[in-house]
Amino acid sequence: MTTLNKIILIGNVESNPVDKVTTDGLNISEFNLLVKRPARADGLESQSDLIPIVARGQIAEKTSGLNTGSSILIEGHVYTKVIEEPNG
Repeated sequence: MTTLNKIILIGNVESNPVDKVTTDGLNISEFNLLVKRPARADGLESQSDLIPIVARGQIAEKTSGLNTGSSILIEGHVYTKVIEEPNG
């Protein structure tokens, strides 16, 4: 069975991107994207999700013009981290 890990998000930049460069010279840009979900037909009000975005390389260089409130479309992959506490 083939699998697919792809996501497309449309939202507004919640905070100005933080640009970094790794020791290897790779550009990294981190920011939060505010994505609104519309109200549902069953009466549930609209809600918003705040999604952390990490852009690398040439894509990170293109985020330098983004500011808080900028509307953008993001296409990428979902990555998750598991952080274990020292106590288990």
